[in-house]
Amino acid sequence: MLRFSKGHYFGIAILICSIGLLQLFIYWYNNQKDTTTLDLTPDEKNWLLAQNEIDSLKEVAQENSNKIYPFISKGMSVYYEIVGFTPSGQQIQKDYDYGCEPNQHEIYIYRITNTNVDGIVHEFSAKQVQEWCENNGFNSVVE
Repeated sequence: MLRFSKGHYFGIAILICSIGLLQLFIYWYNNQKDTTTLDLTPDEKNWLLAQNEIDSLKEVAQENSNKIYPFISKGMSVYYEIVGFTPSGQQIQKDYDYGCEPNQHEIYIYRITNTNVDGIVHEFSAKQVQEWCENNGFNSVVE
């Protein structure tokens, strides 16, 4: 007759759990689908492509926001458009690449406001927008 101490029971329990986890892993692995050969309908493919483009545009928007953020003072709002191409090569504004090479994009600032603590909004003139852009290394729209 075999005798086990508390430590032995713990070791056996770990061994049984390990075998169970191994069996679970094997079951999971064998039931994985190869996502590269999924049968998608045309609508599903279009939806998937659209989601990828949305993610790409979000990435571009975040990148440009990060560029401008250090130059914005308290109360300032900067309005700009993003032109060119997404990292995946799609045009951001259809039929308008603004001279950007594929996979490149630029921002063009077209409006700047400053709101004081009383909520009064000061609108920068076109000349002030152009000067601010020039001083901070950004493109401004052409008047």
